[in-house]
Amino acid sequence: MARQKFPERLEIVGEFPMMPSGKVQKFRLRELVAAKLGLPPVR
Repeated sequence: MARQKFPERLEIVGEFPMMPSGKVQKFRLRELVAAKLGLPPVR
């Protein structure tokens, strides 16, 4: 596989933040990873 197809890092979470409709809140995942790495939140 091409190098750009591999993720930069893997983060293991206990459960995904979910919307009431059952979809994963991807923006919350980005915020959690940014906070863990000490980066400003991405908007």
